Amino acid sequence: GVKVGSYHYLTNRSSATAQFQNFIRTARKDEQDLIPFIDVEECSRWTSQQLRDSLKVFADLLEDYYGCKPMIYTSENFFKKHLGRAFKDYPLFIAKYSATAPNIGYNWVMWQYSDKGTIPGIKSNVDLSRLNKGYSMNDLIYRPGKAKSKPRGSVKDAVERKEKPTSVDMNSGKTKAAPAPSKRQKEEEKKIAEKEKKEQERKKKLAEDDAK
Repeated sequence: GVKVGSYHYLTNRSSATAQFQNFIRTARKDEQDLIPFIDVEECSRWTSQQLRDSLKVFADLLEDYYGCKPMIYTSENFFKKHLGRAFKDYPLFIAKYSATAPNIGYNWVMWQYSDKGTIPGIKSNVDLSRLNKGYSMNDLIYRPGKAKSKPRGSVKDAVERKEKPTSVDMNSGKTKAAPAPSKRQKEEEKKIAEKEKKEQERKKKLAEDDAK
C-alpha cells in the first residue's frame, strides 16, 4: 500500500541526455506511483550556469517522456545560490534541517526537516519530510500525460553539435542564447573530453582482460 517512485541524482560525469536515457531504462512508466524526482546537490565541477542548463535539459526530457513536470529536490541554500527563479514553476522538495520552514521566495511542495528519524526495521536514522499546507500525496501521484512527439533540444547536445548553446537565466527563468565559448573554455572542454576518452579506453581494456 506504500506509494513508491524513482529519483535521479544529477551528476556532471555524463551528459544530461545520457543520464535521461539511463533513467527511462530503469524507471518504467507502468511501474511508477509517484512523479519522477531529480536530486540536485552538487556543483563542484560545474558553474551555476552549466548546472542550470543541464538540469533544464534533464527536466525537459523527463517532462516530454513522462508527460508531467518532475519534482526537484535540493537544499534551501543550494536553491538560492544556483537555481532561483529559473525553476520556481517546478514542484519543489526542499531540505532544511531546522524547526523553521524553508524560505526560498517561492512556493514549495515538500520539506525535508530532519535526518534523525527512526523507523522500526531500519537500524540507521532516516530522513523525515512533510507536505506544505495546501498539498497532499495526491499532488505527487503520477498520472501519465501525453508525451510530446519531438523532445526539446538539449543544451549539452547543442554544444556537442558545435551549435550555439542556450542558457537558463537564474533571475528571469527564461532561456536565452549564451555567448560563444572562449578559447580557454574550449581548451578545458577538450582536456575533459580527452580525459573521459582515456577513462573509457581503460575501462574497456579492463573488461576485455576480465573476459579473458
